[in-house]
Amino acid sequence: MMSWDLILLPLAAGVLVLLSHIPLGVQVLGRGVVFLDLAMAQLAALGGQITSLYFPDKLWIAAGGVSLALCGAAWVALISRHYAHHREAMIGCLYVACVCIGLILDSQSHGAFAHKSSHGDILWVNPEQLIPLFAVALLVIATRWSHTQLASGLLFYPLFALSVTLSVDLLGVYLVFASLIVPALLIRVCSCPLWVGYFAGIGGYAAGCLLALWQDWPAGASIVVMLMLTAIVAALSFSGVRRLALFS
Repeated sequence: MMSWDLILLPLAAGVLVLLSHIPLGVQVLGRGVVFLDLAMAQLAALGGQITSLYFPDKLWIAAGGVSLALCGAAWVALISRHYAHHREAMIGCLYVACVCIGLILDSQSHGAFAHKSSHGDILWVNPEQLIPLFAVALLVIATRWSHTQLASGLLFYPLFALSVTLSVDLLGVYLVFASLIVPALLIRVCSCPLWVGYFAGIGGYAAGCLLALWQDWPAGASIVVMLMLTAIVAALSFSGVRRLALFS
């Protein structure tokens, strides 16, 4: 029989990631830069991959990921100001370039870094990895509810890069993208409050972790699929409740 204890830490990590990623994802959709999260996640993974070739210590790898992601954030802020009409295409090109460079480096080192950066290993999270996720979640929440504007480009891009970098090693690029976009899309399409997005997101993480353990499936892929399913169920439920309220 599968123990619920096995998903407590992965679920805690998922909740912390959602606390920071959902408000940022809403901003991403509002700005129309959907490729941004993929590009930042891939930049963070590539920065860690390059650093690992020379400094295999985890702290140096994390620093390399943050550094390259912050450079990418500065570049995106620059092109958003001067090339707004071509911004999404340029960000897409950056993402593809990072993926290909990562694949080349991975083939040269005969490793599996590119595979890990895509899928992550959230089921094997340890308590120490929750600390930076908790810190960045607090930072995003404090920024959102303070007088500081999260929508400000000066603050948004570095905060986005930091949040994505801290989560990509644990979640992988695909799950980072889904955590940012799927609940935020639910919120914007259905015009529902943030708590609906959090509810659907947490449900998706819980169901995905359980499914991965039960069927021995890849955790990241399982959570991505369940995030989409719970978002669809939440959208249909919220729309149904709204219609009932209108006719009552």
